[in-house]
Amino acid sequence: MKRLTISLIALLGGLLIAGISTPPTTAAAPTPANPTALPCDPQNGIQPSGAIYRICMPLPNRYNGQLIIWAHGYVNPDEPLHIPEDQLCPFEDGPCINDIANVLGFGFATTSYRKNGLAIKEGIQDILELIDLYAAQEGTPDRIFLIGASEGGIITALMTENYPDILAGGLSMCGPIGDFFQQVNYFGDFRALYTYFYPGNFPVMPVVPFPLYVYGMNHFDEYYEAKWWPSIMEGGPSKMWELIQTAQIPYDPMDFDTSIEQSIHDLFRYNVYAANDAAYTLGSFANPAQPFDNMDRVYSGSLDDATLNAEIARVAADPEAVAEIEAYYQTSGELQIPLVTLHTTLDQQVPYWHETLYQAKIDAAGSNDHYFHIAVDRYEHCNFTPEEALLAFAKMIIMANGDAPTMAELMTLLPNQAAQADWHRLAEQYQLHLR
Repeated sequence: MKRLTISLIALLGGLLIAGISTPPTTAAAPTPANPTALPCDPQNGIQPSGAIYRICMPLPNRYNGQLIIWAHGYVNPDEPLHIPEDQLCPFEDGPCINDIANVLGFGFATTSYRKNGLAIKEGIQDILELIDLYAAQEGTPDRIFLIGASEGGIITALMTENYPDILAGGLSMCGPIGDFFQQVNYFGDFRALYTYFYPGNFPVMPVVPFPLYVYGMNHFDEYYEAKWWPSIMEGGPSKMWELIQTAQIPYDPMDFDTSIEQSIHDLFRYNVYAANDAAYTLGSFANPAQPFDNMDRVYSGSLDDATLNAEIARVAADPEAVAEIEAYYQTSGELQIPLVTLHTTLDQQVPYWHETLYQAKIDAAGSNDHYFHIAVDRYEHCNFTPEEALLAFAKMIIMANGDAPTMAELMTLLPNQAAQADWHRLAEQYQLHLR
């Protein structure tokens, strides 16, 4: 069974609004594979912001008057603007997210956001715009729920905190919700440490000249396979272990070789694709504002920490980037409506310590009555089974509505008896009382 594995951090997404007609795109939306839903619109729509959006509705006699919005994760900056279908339909033998919504009687909508790459602030704006488009097309929903993963996970947490008058609840999966500065520094620390242990193989500074940035994206696989990963292999196991320890890289202890290669690959990927894009987004193309800062960092875990801390490259964050993150990218833990979070404990892209940091914010804000966390003891980013995702979804609905879809309805969404048995186990473990 393919699990829900979603790449880190963006969100994608009218029809007619305020009497202004916008031509649809030419890409056809897939048809939901369930008999209780109408096909998605034959063509996606274009929002006033330029984002692509999609609405999927159940049959009229099945519609419960409530809306589920999906906030997708990171999409590489060099890709065309699109709704990432692999994130919308992550289960090889399970339902698509829009199918889950429609089978259970909910309307469904999603947006591409107006930009790829780092798109948290823009994603929030586009979801608010999408809600207005949905209301104009299908009528104002009685309740709106937001579900997001990775970058969509922090979008979900921020909107659940800041828009309790619009949303009824949120489900944030594997998002950098604890501290966005620390997420940036997790990526940047790997870069600084790699260039210290393996000098001459990778640019030291987070932001590189634009032609080199584009070249790096175009040739990422080539460089990773021919230069960066071989440099680690040639450096020997002792040096690799120093890198793992000092950068605090997650891995699966039951499958070390495969998982550590995956973790290191992903850290290179974000340093190639995301560092420049983040600086352009937090500042501008003409005046990038880079957010990584290790000026006061004390690294540990090497064979000679004193020399490491004396000689490693030091980088200061630009004040503009710091101000932008403080204003738009940091969660507060202040909740007035339910938020459920789901996270793998060995997440190599968005580390699990985000959940510990967010719980501290929840405690400080006195928001525990509105918060519920589910930890999944597994390696890999957003690596969830259909039954784990459904568990978190059902918990959100119960917390918001006081009731949830019936057990029989949820069973129809699981691919086999093993998944159904696991669902029953999880429902009992987390004390879900379903009809």
